[in-house]
Amino acid sequence: MMNIFHICSDFCSNTVYAELLSELSIHANHSHTMYVPIETKSLKWMRVRGIDSSKIDNVKVIISNDFNRFYRLMYHRKRLKIAARISRQIDINKLDLIHAHFLFSAGGVAYEFKKKHNVRYVSAIRNTDLNYFFRYAPHLRNFGLKIMNEAEKLIFISAAHKETLITKYVPEKMQHLIREKAVSIPNGINIYWLQNIYLRTKRKSSNPVRLLFVGEFTKNKNTRTIFEAYRILRSRGWDARLTFVGDGPDAKSVYRFAEEFPTTISVYPWIKSKADLLEKYRAADIFVMPSIKETFGLVFLEAMSQGLPLIYTKGQGIDGYFQQGSVGFACRPYDAREIADRINDILKNYSEISINCTNAVNMFSWAKIACQHEEMYDSIQQEGQCQSK
Repeated sequence: MMNIFHICSDFCSNTVYAELLSELSIHANHSHTMYVPIETKSLKWMRVRGIDSSKIDNVKVIISNDFNRFYRLMYHRKRLKIAARISRQIDINKLDLIHAHFLFSAGGVAYEFKKKHNVRYVSAIRNTDLNYFFRYAPHLRNFGLKIMNEAEKLIFISAAHKETLITKYVPEKMQHLIREKAVSIPNGINIYWLQNIYLRTKRKSSNPVRLLFVGEFTKNKNTRTIFEAYRILRSRGWDARLTFVGDGPDAKSVYRFAEEFPTTISVYPWIKSKADLLEKYRAADIFVMPSIKETFGLVFLEAMSQGLPLIYTKGQGIDGYFQQGSVGFACRPYDAREIADRINDILKNYSEISINCTNAVNMFSWAKIACQHEEMYDSIQQEGQCQSK
């Protein structure tokens, strides 16, 4: 059994980490501690909102206000401050493995412990690592490569991100090593959706084509291109309906889109009830979310559980886990005409694609995702035992 120490600053704002830890705790093959470094103001916000993310059976969760907002601009000072705070709260010598849930924010801290205490670590690589740090912080790229080089394994939540990062940012002499360390492990889906899988009957071609978007109304979620694709479908004579569910800084634009087609475009605010959201999925025919950048996108899995074929983005999110046309189509995010064409392709083979969706979604159960993590941990433990002999 290993003592595994997780580091994740995003733990309190995204349920996927708690769901993973809950499933890992059931296996009880290893012990787990989650460390959550946050800004001081975030801790105050959590207290005001009454947020408590520390209750996971058999898992210790430490939420620590390690830095203030000024440290956001000083990457190395921030990671060293977090490392120093951890050292005061945790006996580093009792740790067998660190699981960093982001390469730069958490992996940079793990790298420090590897250098000073020889504690091994694995690191996940997510959207912000690839599309922010590597892309917009060239002064940190070499350090990112150092973190990757020292890691035991590199976990890619998006299979597509692996190829993009390796081919675009990893020097050729390092690429073979990084590929050997790389494992693709997606996020899982909440058990509610697996318990309520919806098998669709054959779609009637005479019915309107009902498109659905669920997510934040932001420029990154690319609602404008969805609307342009919708207009193309209407110009081709399709009786198409479009529903947006969500909210965000780009909400005014979404409502302006809807005003152009007031009888065929609907906009709903965030739906917190899973049962109510389930009804929206079941009322739709196709799920459309061509995000510009995406780590994974759990809404895709929710849609798949309800038999909804997908339109998603090439090189982002779930792209790479499925063959083109299997559960839907990957499209260029700004190409509204391609999106309209692929919607047409889905309708030509709707029943088969819908069945593929409901069949494939079970591979994303948290039980299976946790097993993949356990296999990774066990392989690292065995390698360490062999090296010590």
